[in-house]
Amino acid sequence: MKSFFVLSFVASLMLVACTTKSNQEVSVKTVVLGSPQLSGGRVGLEFPGKVKASADVSLSFRVAGQIDHIFVREGDKVFAGQLIATLDTTDYAIQLSATSAEYAQVKAQVDRVVALYADSVSTTNDYDKARYGLQQIEAKYQHHKAQLPYTRLRAPFTGYIGKVHSEANEIVAAGMPVISMVSDDRPEVEINVPAADYVRRQDFASFTCVFDVFPDKQFRLLPISWSAKANANQLYALRLKMTDVSAEKPSPGMNTMVSITLTDNVERLLSVPSVAVFERNAQTFVYAYDSISHSVNPIRVDVLNLASDGSADIKSDELTTRSQIVISGIHALTDGQQVRPLPRTTSTNVGGLL
Repeated sequence: MKSFFVLSFVASLMLVACTTKSNQEVSVKTVVLGSPQLSGGRVGLEFPGKVKASADVSLSFRVAGQIDHIFVREGDKVFAGQLIATLDTTDYAIQLSATSAEYAQVKAQVDRVVALYADSVSTTNDYDKARYGLQQIEAKYQHHKAQLPYTRLRAPFTGYIGKVHSEANEIVAAGMPVISMVSDDRPEVEINVPAADYVRRQDFASFTCVFDVFPDKQFRLLPISWSAKANANQLYALRLKMTDVSAEKPSPGMNTMVSITLTDNVERLLSVPSVAVFERNAQTFVYAYDSISHSVNPIRVDVLNLASDGSADIKSDELTTRSQIVISGIHALTDGQQVRPLPRTTSTNVGGLL
């Protein structure tokens, strides 16, 4: 019986040892390692953008009324000052005529009071009442006189009709959009820049953009304005103006790709696969491999650019081209975890089959 208990105790110890060893083996992850490379070529950034008109406005009448005529259609080119719509002027003309007659009558009465006051026949009170009454009717007359031109809507600049919102005989209120119009000036491009690049905008040297519809043309841009506040996605809007005067002019609404060249004093960056970068608490990291402890630890990096080839330009004070980082399997790792590097395929082991 005693021997039986001894054997059971030994078996239990062996089982625990095997379980511990199995857990340790499971906790050791196999990862693919690589080294950061110097970012080659010209250091720059790329952002998608959209073409916008330099002026895009909705035109409306300053007074209410019934639309008499609309002289333009969508897509028409119009010139600054050109008449594009009118309101029925009947009511405003009658109103002006009545006020004009009232003004003439009051003015004649005031002139008589002023003449009598000059001859000391009229009292000061009568003189003041007449003078103030004339000011009142004159203001009313000038107001009604000014409303008549407001029944005519003119183009504020040279451009194109984008949208006609109303039709003839329709009743519109003052300030209600009737016609939308875009300018014929050089178009602008708007891009959204993340905060990490916005803080280094003083290093932006030059701007260009390309379009699929103009494959052999590169358009130069000049910055106009930055938004003072980031949007909900922590992006800052940058508006740029095209400098090229060409028959090939992009239209508002077109998509484009904007390239930004940085100044020469920007330090050389490191390039890593973008899949090696992960985010934590609004900061970006890579996992660096320690060949002595065979473990990985997070190293904070600043991502400055994401390239179209799947690489990311980063800045780090702790990494060099001799460092080893995890470039595959980062999301299955924890800080300080032991890992097993995947052996590199040799030239005689094509496909990794041996």
